[in-house]
Amino acid sequence: MAIGFLTDGHVRALHAVAERLAARGLAEESAELRRVLDEVEQPPAHLDAASAVAILYVPEQVIRNWVRAGLLPGWQDEQGGCFVERAALDTAIEMRQAFEDDAGEPVSDEEVDRLIAEVRAERRARSGRR
Repeated sequence: MAIGFLTDGHVRALHAVAERLAARGLAEESAELRRVLDEVEQPPAHLDAASAVAILYVPEQVIRNWVRAGLLPGWQDEQGGCFVERAALDTAIEMRQAFEDDAGEPVSDEEVDRLIAEVRAERRARSGRR
């Protein structure tokens, strides 16, 4: 199961696309898009552990441990699948939507090394060391 997040703006834009499809005589395509939007707008009551991992940024074993310990509402099925009540993740989901990752290009190892060297040089300069 892939997990992704649509903002209200995304959903509004997709509704507008469905309207344009219908206006161009593509009623079946419009209806299919509206069906998908209905599903998106009605989130599931529970998520699997992999989806919870994508939301909370912790290893799957942590999710499983939290569920077993009762720290995170959920359950395990007979096959060992772990599920989390979606409502327990609503705050984390809202935070991800509010702070969408728009970091741009990834930072290279060289850039990290350069920044560390700059900070160390600045600290040495402040302390009077060379």
